[in-house]
Amino acid sequence: MILTHANITSTLLTLPATSQLPSPARYSPYYPCQRCDGGEAVGAVLEAASEPSSSCSSVIIITDNTSPYTLLMMFHKTQSVVGMFDMSAEGRADNVTQAHLSRVISQARQVRRLLWCVTVVVVSDDPAFLATFAQFSLKGRLLGSSTRLLAVTRLPLIQLEDLLSSYWTFSMMNAMFLNMNDATACSSRWTVYVHMPYSRLGAQMVRVASWETGAGLRLHTQLKLFPDKFLNFHGATVNVTARPYTPYFIETLHQAPDGTLTKRYSGMDYILLKTMAKTLNFNFMFLHSDNWDEVTGRVAERVSFMVALQFIVLPQRLQMYDFSFVYELSSMDLCAAKPRLRPQWQSLYYPLADGVWISVLTTILLLPLALYMVNFVATRYGVGEKMDAETAFQMVVATFLNQNLTEKLPKTNTSRVLVTAWLVFAFIIGAAYQGNLTAALTLPKYPPRPETVEDFVNTFQRITIPPWGSSWIAFFRESDSVVLKALAERIVIIPNVEEGLERAVGRKEAHIASRAHLELKIAKYFSRPDGSTQLYVGQESLSPGLSALPIPHDAPYRPQLDRIIRAVLEVNPRQEREREKAQSVLLIPLTTIKDPNKGRFSHRSRSACLSYKQEPKQSDILSWFTSKNPNKIADSFSLKKRPYRPMPRAHTQPTTITYHITNIAG
Repeated sequence: MILTHANITSTLLTLPATSQLPSPARYSPYYPCQRCDGGEAVGAVLEAASEPSSSCSSVIIITDNTSPYTLLMMFHKTQSVVGMFDMSAEGRADNVTQAHLSRVISQARQVRRLLWCVTVVVVSDDPAFLATFAQFSLKGRLLGSSTRLLAVTRLPLIQLEDLLSSYWTFSMMNAMFLNMNDATACSSRWTVYVHMPYSRLGAQMVRVASWETGAGLRLHTQLKLFPDKFLNFHGATVNVTARPYTPYFIETLHQAPDGTLTKRYSGMDYILLKTMAKTLNFNFMFLHSDNWDEVTGRVAERVSFMVALQFIVLPQRLQMYDFSFVYELSSMDLCAAKPRLRPQWQSLYYPLADGVWISVLTTILLLPLALYMVNFVATRYGVGEKMDAETAFQMVVATFLNQNLTEKLPKTNTSRVLVTAWLVFAFIIGAAYQGNLTAALTLPKYPPRPETVEDFVNTFQRITIPPWGSSWIAFFRESDSVVLKALAERIVIIPNVEEGLERAVGRKEAHIASRAHLELKIAKYFSRPDGSTQLYVGQESLSPGLSALPIPHDAPYRPQLDRIIRAVLEVNPRQEREREKAQSVLLIPLTTIKDPNKGRFSHRSRSACLSYKQEPKQSDILSWFTSKNPNKIADSFSLKKRPYRPMPRAHTQPTTITYHITNIAG
């Protein structure tokens, strides 16, 4: 059932009046006083954690039905919106228990998504129940990045510490434990614990506050209730996944003087990752990934902190992981081999259309016959000299090829008019042919090529895509567009982009990738010495999509990442960032290419180069966060052009054509 604001009240637990509540002894068999169950302690913690101007007063209770009596009394006295869910599964089979827990978590999540800010209160004294809740709440996405979790229990400190450190829900999410230390007849003392995954002493459980009957709530550290765990990583190392994908993430090998090879990274997204690491004070380690499925799979499994490479946001990808704040407009485009020019030996035929050639050949065949018949009739009446068929044919062909007439000229007026008309016709055809031939040899005309998605679908029977394109295939198949559905049937997954471009040249296939990546790969590997390219990118994009960094579902550190991304966007406008993409040395004046004439590799200056800009310094971005005058710091991010100094050529006079890639992201 889909919950709306209209029926939320029917889904939430309707609390009975205070006089109708059952006996306290039924729910508190261990302690004679109902206050020992923590109702007042929970209320004090939630009240202290709520800001005066905050509307975060909604509470959802999840319990195993052990002792919810005083909690119900406490929330009944307040005017909070309360949802009550029972996850007890006593006497049920394992498969029934899992289905029941999944259904309860799903219903609680629907209630949570309808409310602006929610605090989930879990009440249980059973460590197995709390562990089960941690697993199912993570799988069912009960807790969002802004959802707070308060677990109320009476466990020994050893078991509590084990729970806090063993499960993502308790260790990484915005969660606290309210644990009872001891109790007397009508008094009790409760302690608030929180697990800090990153601190100066490493991961540890911290005693934040305590509540005691009559004394109220007292804070013991500088940490506030429900503290932000990811403002400072204190130099900890986090796992990150990525694969080389120019111009966003570039990996190069450099040989040290001792012969060892070291990896160096660059690119737009790598600079953004370094900025995040500098701001949040963490180090990062790249996990080895053999394919793209491992890159995103480690994020979905929460083994990796995030993917340090932007992905276009798709509904199919959102089912596996979340995304950070969108900071780039990328586009998926189609590329194919340029249509080749017609063979040079056929240039003698192409200047004139087929109909003109047929007309000329017909005239050449019929005109000698007409001259022969006119001359034959004239000689029978004694006018003129006799002309055989061979002479008439030779006269027509010779004049058509700008040769002299034969010695036997026509004597009759009819023959003269016929020959004169033929000479005018041959002059016009010859002049048109000469002009078109000169134009065709000087400015060759390429055949028409596909530019739109529909043209590509109608032209190519096979279109390749890298391994990360499986989500795109599913996206096209679920589309309402007939063209995109037909495109999905033609797509074939191949190992990498380089193979797709080679197959586009050799097998007459098309390839799909991001426009920026395609343009740079084509310029680097498929450029000729004269600056022309073998491949082109179509004008129409498949999907000019929004791109962001993949992160785990409901990652609690997403607000910190989004804050940094927004700050970088504010001090680094889009038109400046687009030019930074070309900075990654993919179009350089001096490049090693293979000389097709000599059959060997030689250094030639390719006719493509780029004016590039300096990288923004992480120190400037950090100072922007703390500066009292942000506008002054923002001015320092205006990237200045470096003067271009052309590389000297060894053999030829340097000629440089500058390509300005202004719409590299689509």
